[in-house]
Amino acid sequence: MEQRYALPGSYVRVVPQPAQQRAQAALASRPWRQLSQMEADKLETPLSSLPRVPNRKLYLLRGIVLNELTGSFEVFENSGRVLVHHGSLGRRPVPMRRIVIVALLRMDPNEVYVSCSTSE
Repeated sequence: MEQRYALPGSYVRVVPQPAQQRAQAALASRPWRQLSQMEADKLETPLSSLPRVPNRKLYLLRGIVLNELTGSFEVFENSGRVLVHHGSLGRRPVPMRRIVIVALLRMDPNEVYVSCSTSE
């Protein structure tokens, strides 16, 4: 099995709800998009809490959630492949929803995979 490298949680932020629709439109035809600082500011993403890390850039990434409020995102990267996973807690079935996050990645992704899970 190939090694996956988890990004620290401080490198990942959910795009706030007022800007989700615009962020999803930006990802309508592709699963990721590099962001400039100006574009990130327009999405009202809380970037002030993202660390400044050399050799990393801001990217919009697709994600999916079941119970957004009871879970969190984990992002893994390896050689241009990125996995965006949301794990949450819940006791009943709920519909899956798309959501956009911002992450600090080393390079442009070649492939992006999304997954989600829920546990009691």
